Amino acid sequence: MGHPIKFILIICLLFVACNADKKEANPPTQPINIIVILDVSDRLLKEKLPGQERQTVKDKKIAKGIISQYENFARKTYYIGNRHRLAFVVPAQPGVTKLIPQETLETLKLWPTNEDRAKGAPRFREMKEKVNTAIDSLYQFIEDRQEFTGSDIWGWFKVSAEEYLQPNALNYIICISDGYLYLNRMYLPELPREGNKTAVILHDVVERFSREPNWKTEFVQEGYGLLSIDKDFSESNVKFLMVEVGLPTLRVKDLPILKAYWIPWLQEMGISEADFIHTQDDPQVVIEKIKDFLSPPKRLVNGK
Repeated sequence: MGHPIKFILIICLLFVACNADKKEANPPTQPINIIVILDVSDRLLKEKLPGQERQTVKDKKIAKGIISQYENFARKTYYIGNRHRLAFVVPAQPGVTKLIPQETLETLKLWPTNEDRAKGAPRFREMKEKVNTAIDSLYQFIEDRQEFTGSDIWGWFKVSAEEYLQPNALNYIICISDGYLYLNRMYLPELPREGNKTAVILHDVVERFSREPNWKTEFVQEGYGLLSIDKDFSESNVKFLMVEVGLPTLRVKDLPILKAYWIPWLQEMGISEADFIHTQDDPQVVIEKIKDFLSPPKRLVNGK
């Protein structure tokens, strides 16, 4: 009787071993580095449809949803092994950025040190609460002053992006913006420009294109687009997501025009994976899409 049982056991072991190659292997344990660009320009003051939340409220909910998702990553490391990072950045607004309390801007980071990790969950929660408070303070400042000159996102990529990207990590850039790169016209002469390649995406230019059935032809032939920043992030493993693109007062057909500016520019700097999510009435819908975006890619054994 022993021989048949041994034979069955051997067959079972062989079956398990053969199928092991077909299962997903655990993804590499690379740190996750999340960078959230907060466009705090006049998009936050545009009128909403009746019953809708103010844009500042929606942006805060989305930002805090990202913090919660980051905490999920940290929790899986039992906090003491947390090498993931999260930072919120506020691109410069000429004449306005310096008015935002510096302490608020400096607190918009969850970059745990070895000392922080050694203190585990209590220290993490303390850091998280400081960031949540800083988010509240930032948007309260915006609502109180209601003073805007635009958000220089182009300049942030040129000057500051490298500082925030992390080597040997999965770098995710999330931009909470309507997609337009607008600066007050009094500052436009100070910006670099080469023909129709600019550091801004102006509403009136996009609106003109949106009225023309063959806008793509003119866009390409006349060399419209965003000016190169002469940076190569192809080795930094960067994925890009823009959420809250456009507002209800803007036509949906503006989105392909915005992409015609953004996508070639991102590709030029080595960011080949980019997605754009049109504005949503429910911030939770955006948060769920961000969760999908932040899911590390699965690696299969033997390509199966």
